[in-house]
Amino acid sequence: MRRYTIEIGGKPYTLAVDEVATDRYTVSLDDGESYDVQFVSEDGPAPAAASAPLAPAARVAPPPSSSPAARSVATPAGRVSALKAPLPGAIVSVAVKAGDTVTRGQVLVTMETMKMQNPLRSPRDGIVEEICVQAGQTVAHNDLLVRFRDA
Repeated sequence: MRRYTIEIGGKPYTLAVDEVATDRYTVSLDDGESYDVQFVSEDGPAPAAASAPLAPAARVAPPPSSSPAARSVATPAGRVSALKAPLPGAIVSVAVKAGDTVTRGQVLVTMETMKMQNPLRSPRDGIVEEICVQAGQTVAHNDLLVRFRDA
């Protein structure tokens, strides 16, 4: 995952950009909103180098922390609807259950990856619609962990 600080209309924004496929990215803003982004041109999907124009126009922010960030899934309107595994690993514990009201930043799941325990936090306020994992379960990168709905 790469982090950028960009400026739009004189206002700085921090973006976390995670490449999902050659031309597809998950872009998370510092306000917690996440978007699935695909680079396209009139000739079809852009080549892998399409991400290069982002860097010159952006000031690189400090490197991310050593713990992996939880991945989230955005709806077409941009509202985060699910939390996905940032890396393969094992679920150590699940701190919430379906129907619980959660706040942004609240620990939902603790996952062990590379012999480190990583708390995965809620990317938004809302209600837990579904817990898709249980303690002891092994998950792959991008596996669905928690699904949300609006309060």
